[in-house]
Amino acid sequence: MNRLGLSTGAIIGIIVAVIVIVAAVVAVVYLYKPSAPKPATPPGFVIPISDFTPQNVYSPSFAQTFCSKVGNVTITVWDTYSVSENQAFNASLASFEQLYPCIHVEVTYGVGIATSNFISAAKAGQAPIVYRDTSDDAGKLFAAGLLLNLSEYLPPSVFEQYLPTAAQNFYLNTPSAHGYYGLPDNINYIVMFYNKQYITSPPNTTDQLINMCLQVNSTYHVWCIAYGVGSEWGYRFAAWFAGFGGQIFGLTTCRNSTQAPWLMPWNSGTT
Repeated sequence: MNRLGLSTGAIIGIIVAVIVIVAAVVAVVYLYKPSAPKPATPPGFVIPISDFTPQNVYSPSFAQTFCSKVGNVTITVWDTYSVSENQAFNASLASFEQLYPCIHVEVTYGVGIATSNFISAAKAGQAPIVYRDTSDDAGKLFAAGLLLNLSEYLPPSVFEQYLPTAAQNFYLNTPSAHGYYGLPDNINYIVMFYNKQYITSPPNTTDQLINMCLQVNSTYHVWCIAYGVGSEWGYRFAAWFAGFGGQIFGLTTCRNSTQAPWLMPWNSGTT
């Protein structure tokens, strides 16, 4: 989002506002969704989908038209934000409900991020319309048939607001599913820090990293890389390993042997 030239605070506020506005659109669809197969035009819409652009949804005239044609709508939201995130969320929510007085956002605060909670609530018919979870859990919810294909209800201009890397986490392109099944709220990165006492500049390739480590170890008699063990560290390590072309298992395995497939190192020349 920084490519838009916005401050971090503004980014958080706008992202949250967009999510709530998107929820409003989905809520209309949800309330009118029939049990029969979905027609070519989503049910319940009395305003063309192409009108739901990022520019229009912030327009008072569009909001007035929306409310006059759609009527009162209630959106249920499970809030999994932290205290600081809720400050931005509540401010955006107040502005949104002022712009769209016909839409009431019913928020349940302090919900823990747990896919099982959402699935259980869905089975009981008590799932919220909007729920914030991690992208890795989105697959479970999709497999359970609990996610709405937003591409059928929102124009491409909505998805184009987001960084492609983040948006792709919720995009599926298979014979049975094609579109976005969620919108990114934020993204995080795994980074590596280096100590300038031992290394003047970071390596550009893994070969350089190895050579630097050998030099640091022989010169200063300290370990070059400090890394832990356990499932959490393995999870963090996977981003480095697979993110730059590495493979966990080799292309071939040892046949007629009890030896497990061997681990492949990073490809030479990657960072």
